[in-house]
Amino acid sequence: MSDFDVDPKKLVVFKLANKYVFKQYFDQSELFSKLSDFYNRNKYRFEFKEPDKKQVLDILNEHYYRPQVVFDLTPYCVGKERYTKHATILKNSVSQRMIQDYNIFLMKDSFSVEKAIQEGAKPIKKLEIERTTEEISNPEKWK
Repeated sequence: MSDFDVDPKKLVVFKLANKYVFKQYFDQSELFSKLSDFYNRNKYRFEFKEPDKKQVLDILNEHYYRPQVVFDLTPYCVGKERYTKHATILKNSVSQRMIQDYNIFLMKDSFSVEKAIQEGAKPIKKLEIERTTEEISNPEKWK
């Protein structure tokens, strides 16, 4: 890498149950190549476990990403009523669950949360669900 000043790009990495996950499109084939072993093609996201954490975060840092590990999922969770259009929201989510009459999405970053809200989703704190926000955003319940 060169020595010129570059503002690193923030990248949200979520701790879910026994793994870390993030969703990001990399236009640098070299970077994707280095992380390809951690890419889950079925879920369109990167996943790694604790033993690989330092390696993955170091690779991201080398390529001017600033990974931020997040344990509190609440600010990134939105919900939309089941059987309503949600393809764009799903595309920008890291994971999805169904709870009662809602699809609950864990969005990849704050910008995606804002876009989801513009498309009719609501922050989980504003949903009428019997479960508490803490239960819904519990990292152990997400896959």
